[in-house]
Amino acid sequence: MDSPVYQAGTQFIRNRALEKVALLSEEQIEKNGREYLSELRGILRHENEMDTLHQMTDFTIPFEEPDEYISPEQEAEQDHLRAKHREETRRQRYGH
Repeated sequence: MDSPVYQAGTQFIRNRALEKVALLSEEQIEKNGREYLSELRGILRHENEMDTLHQMTDFTIPFEEPDEYISPEQEAEQDHLRAKHREETRRQRYGH
């Protein structure tokens, strides 16, 4: 991902996870090392998946597309009705 916001966010999460591991005492590592390593591995796997998401070729849409599509005329009519409803609602609320 080339987004500066994404890169900054990813770096922040990675740094926070690494800092957490770096500040562990020997006792904490000995006692809960497996859990800390699993958490860090999960963060790194998630980061890797997000970085390669744009390369996915086996993605399927998790919902069914509708069988019928409305015509442009029907869509325009629905837009007109929505606009009319918004205007009526505005008039009722604000009295104009």
